[in-house]
Amino acid sequence: MAAVRPLTIRYLPPAERDIHAIADYLLERNPRAAVRVRAAILTLEIATRFPQLGRGQRTRHVRKLVVPRYGYLIYFVVDPAADELIVLRIRHGRQRRSYKDR
Repeated sequence: MAAVRPLTIRYLPPAERDIHAIADYLLERNPRAAVRVRAAILTLEIATRFPQLGRGQRTRHVRKLVVPRYGYLIYFVVDPAADELIVLRIRHGRQRRSYKDR
């Protein structure tokens, strides 16, 4: 049986802004926590091999992966034609959102 090739991760500009905002917020308050949270968010790598991880959302094809322990929510879609996992947003579960999650 052939090995499954992992998807490439691509961050859309809103997700990149989210990562920078999270880092800036945490670096001001607790630099060590910033490093731990960044590492936890990068656990998204597992979804490159198992793209059906997470919970499907109301918006078609959008999935949500919860970062354990820190409560960050990673919203993504998979583009099988491009072999990409596309990160749309990264939000904290306590942040107010203009949409409803599942």
